[in-house]
Amino acid sequence: MKCTQYRRFWLSYWTILSLVWLPTVVWGEESKNLPPDQEEKLFPKEVKTERAAPRNQGWVPRLTLGTSIAFAHSDRVVGAQNGQTWNIGPAIALGLDYFQRAHEWRNNFSLHEVFTRTPVIDEFVKTTDRVFFETLYLYHLEAVPWLGPYAQVRAETSLFSGKDVREKTTTYQIKGDSDTFESTHVDLTKPFSPTRVKEIAGVFATPIDTQAFALEFRLGVGAQQIWVRNGLVIEDKKTTSVIEMRRMNDFQQFGAEVMAGIKGTLVFDGLGRDRPLAYELTGGLLAPFYSSRRDGHSIADLIGVEVDGKLTIRLFEWASLDYVIRVVRAPLIVDTFQIQHNLLLGFSYVLKPDSPGEGTPPKDPGQ
Repeated sequence: MKCTQYRRFWLSYWTILSLVWLPTVVWGEESKNLPPDQEEKLFPKEVKTERAAPRNQGWVPRLTLGTSIAFAHSDRVVGAQNGQTWNIGPAIALGLDYFQRAHEWRNNFSLHEVFTRTPVIDEFVKTTDRVFFETLYLYHLEAVPWLGPYAQVRAETSLFSGKDVREKTTTYQIKGDSDTFESTHVDLTKPFSPTRVKEIAGVFATPIDTQAFALEFRLGVGAQQIWVRNGLVIEDKKTTSVIEMRRMNDFQQFGAEVMAGIKGTLVFDGLGRDRPLAYELTGGLLAPFYSSRRDGHSIADLIGVEVDGKLTIRLFEWASLDYVIRVVRAPLIVDTFQIQHNLLLGFSYVLKPDSPGEGTPPKDPGQ
């Protein structure tokens, strides 16, 4: 079973890498930089890379509003279910970064919701629900500007309650209880749960930072707290008709985290020079030294994994096609890899104010 889980994880991990480099194979050509006018119009410096802006610019705000929507309707179509299918949800991304000499402070907030309604399940059910906040401070050393200490706080939660919705009445059982019950709707999690907060401090390195390819590493120690509010998770073995559920518990951990990330913006003639391709992939491991709960796991088995990938093709200034993948392993919540894919057509508006100090040559970080 564990072998199958790891195969799924690595398959998902390499999927995004294959998509990033696929255009190079298809068109057999080197990527080119955007023309200056198109580069600034489609991918402003503040949006394209988080460290591309000169560090004497002060505050740099960012705002992206987006939505995705899909609709289908069938009426007496052979082989199709009668009724409507909806897939709709908003997306919001806020950023407020600060660059000043050796100091860099990144602040990000995002909200992504997707709700789905089908003829089989005639109500809206959430399929994506993520609220994320991160604040990250980096100090660039004078002698080695691409190296230095960092401190980070991250928080992640769900905005709405989670439910298991079935077309027909289903029998459920909570592990540890001898009684069963029947229902078509079961509340699994409450609003704002699970909620995870992580505090990390350590050393970062950005040996490469160009438009086409940026590379960043972080190594630190810290703690994370997870609150589940007595929620339930489905752990069905599929050997019986009864759906088995397990009640989750809060826990805290302290350990070491290693993170690596790449990102960039490429232009291919095959796609069109006004349709740049942006990619981003980050992966991290949290190895706990201490955990308030183990639930029969060894410390090595409690290693947490997070992988986030995004591939964006800009169709117009206001529209893009996005593929997003997220892979999470949190053994004390679900002892398997949680994998989520999203492919959506997004319509967004990007706020790009005039940058303070624009046109001023960047200063050395140590000045």
